[in-house]
Amino acid sequence: MPEKFSSASKPKEFARQIPMSFSDYILVGIAALSVLLYLLLLNNRPINLLVGVLLLAWLFYWIKLGRRGNSTPLDVPLISLLVIAALGFFFTPFKDLFYQKIAGLIIGVSAYYLIVNFFRFRQRLPLLIFMLLILGFAMAVLGLFGTDWPVGNFALFDRVYQRLPNIFGMLGIEKINKNTIGGALAFFPPLLLSLLWDKGAFARLKSHNARWSALPSSGYKLLVSFVLGLVLLALLLTQSRGAWLGCAAGIVVLCILKEKRFLWQLPLLLIAFLVVLYWRADGQVLRLLSLLDTSQEATLPGRVEIWSKAFLILRDYPVTGIGLGSFGEAYKLYFASIFLPSSADVVFHAHNTFLSTAVEIGLPGLGMYAILLGGFASLAWKAISYKRTINRVLGLGIASGVVAILVFGLLDAFTLGRNLEILFWIFLGVASALNVYEVALSSSEASFRAFELGSHYKYSDAESSKKRKTQEVLLLVAWLVTSSASLILANVNIIIAFFLAVILGLVLGAHYVSGLEKPHEMA
Repeated sequence: MPEKFSSASKPKEFARQIPMSFSDYILVGIAALSVLLYLLLLNNRPINLLVGVLLLAWLFYWIKLGRRGNSTPLDVPLISLLVIAALGFFFTPFKDLFYQKIAGLIIGVSAYYLIVNFFRFRQRLPLLIFMLLILGFAMAVLGLFGTDWPVGNFALFDRVYQRLPNIFGMLGIEKINKNTIGGALAFFPPLLLSLLWDKGAFARLKSHNARWSALPSSGYKLLVSFVLGLVLLALLLTQSRGAWLGCAAGIVVLCILKEKRFLWQLPLLLIAFLVVLYWRADGQVLRLLSLLDTSQEATLPGRVEIWSKAFLILRDYPVTGIGLGSFGEAYKLYFASIFLPSSADVVFHAHNTFLSTAVEIGLPGLGMYAILLGGFASLAWKAISYKRTINRVLGLGIASGVVAILVFGLLDAFTLGRNLEILFWIFLGVASALNVYEVALSSSEASFRAFELGSHYKYSDAESSKKRKTQEVLLLVAWLVTSSASLILANVNIIIAFFLAVILGLVLGAHYVSGLEKPHEMA
């Protein structure tokens, strides 16, 4: 490690900057192409050819790099999930809908690996943080100017909506559903609050970086506060109570993980829940849940009806599902709604993330999705023990953001490949990057040595590499066994089979990632 000099006798020593390599410029090009693809996807434009170009760009990157790239603990479940979803092409009768969703999923996975491969050095952490701030700001602006606002519920909100420019309408672009944008915004308050509540971690990080050291800490805090306020404003205006609930859950989890003294919140929250339960719902849980709905087409009875009928579709297609993006058409063909007479216009998913995933890619696909989430949960748990404060700040913020979206997904859904679902993959990418490169990120000097030696961490011996491959094979075997068990049980009770696939998948994913050895030496 370089000798440390006192500021009084010698000039301040900064970490050596990491130059942009040719492979980094390829990643920048892939990122620009991904942004273009996603803008076209949001506007419902066909992008099949451009997705092929994206895949070719990744192939060129791997050839230039001379290897597949940086491995992560979530590689096996992530790639397996993508393959399972892609196989739906051979089974779905709604191929036009499938193309758009699989394209969205591919772009999301691409974003995951972009983050893992580009933000692999400690010197780039400030850039990653500002990227997340820009992303939160963009989502808030998108919400303010591009949402189909729920007019008629509250006069105060209606007056605000009337003053917001109708930019999407002027451009002829379809507006975003208020629950969709609400779910997307729910990711950010826990993350932004974690960045704001960093106990000086960003100040210490930038003090060793020549490019960022001149940035005043007060200016950084003001920027984070501004983005947080803007996100909360847009989230409030959505009137999406599911998003509000998810955001609140994420913030509570963040507070408890940040400071154990916040555990006192739990009994107070329980008391508050009981007060609301008996004051607003006469002690009836179902009646309290119905208060989470605001729009006429999204009442609790309507959701219960959708859930029950989604299970009927899943019972008929437990192995393959009906294909990505096909739920709305399948629902319209299967049923005539009682509570939702215009269901053909409003039912695009099963209003539950896990159930929507199961219906579209089957119980085996649901199991792999649960493995992915279980693996992420294990990464999040490791984030608590990060030695470097800024790593812990980011890890806890990302984990709490995903908690928010999962709580939101109990009554709504972020289905695979759906618009704005890319945020899920971005958050997973940040968590994986922090975990895989914790050694490199813990020291700027180690980061520079990683760059000089190729910037890729590998297992230091063949025995460790063999052990990891064995664990990957065991994971796939365990997935096959648990998927077979849930499929067999589907003939008896589809609901029990569904929960079995979710629970066993979460356990398998957490056990798999926690059992992986972390690379500690550079090859």
